[in-house]
This record gives sequence, structure tokens and C-alpha cells, in this order.
Amino acid sequence: MEREPKDVIVLGSIRRGKIKFSTIQSETKITAEELNSILEELEKKNYIIVEEKRMVW
Repeated sequence: MEREPKDVIVLGSIRRGKIKFSTIQSETKITAEELNSILEELEKKNYIIVEEKRMVW
């Protein structure tokens, strides 16, 4: 059986409602560094729009 590419796995996770980096990482079991790279590539291809939120003190 052929395995899915990791970008497809990440897109599937997002489609199932996972929108935070930590929840996508937890579901997909992809390292933070690799997940960041995958998300950057998906953003460059206009498959996703990344919105960064920061806490303001």
C-alpha cells in the first residue's frame, strides 16, 4: 500500500478542523521543523492562508 505524501496528510488534518500548529503536529506526528516547512510550501502554492496570532501583554 502506498503512503500519502506528508503535505496531503497535513491538508487532511486542516480539513478536519485542526487549525493550530500544535494540533496539526499532534494529529500528524510530523516534527515541528518539517511541519513548518510543509506549511510554508502549502502557503507558497496558495493552498492555505497562514494567519499568525500573537499574545499581547
